[in-house]
Amino acid sequence: MVRVRIKCTMDGCFVVDAKGRCGGLALLWKNKAKVSIKNFSNNHIHSVISSEGLDSFHFTSFYLFFDLNSHVQSCELLKKVGNLIHGDWIIEGDFNSILNDKEKIGGRRKPRVSMEEFERVLDELALVDIKTDKCWFT
Repeated sequence: MVRVRIKCTMDGCFVVDAKGRCGGLALLWKNKAKVSIKNFSNNHIHSVISSEGLDSFHFTSFYLFFDLNSHVQSCELLKKVGNLIHGDWIIEGDFNSILNDKEKIGGRRKPRVSMEEFERVLDELALVDIKTDKCWFT
């Protein structure tokens, strides 16, 4: 990640190492931002970010377990982090989940139960799914 940080001209970096070929997260930032890491796991990095002229906010980088058997565990982790937050919160990452079949191109359909669980988590935490324009997917 040091090479990536340098290539991207970032000043700070916090890394959660991968386990074998799975996972691995990194949060990179410029010195203009003050980043305070609050907690982390193999599936998330939670921080508070502040910068001159802006109110501080919570920022969580999240990687949802891909295995459907662990999907509930991932949602519980997200709820646990969310329940500790008071104030503005931005979450980004790979949720390995969708809210409806229109968000997917190709491959097998996602089980309806996983979409419903993801929707329940978003509702419970009062999160808003910000749609990308031009149909870009990550």
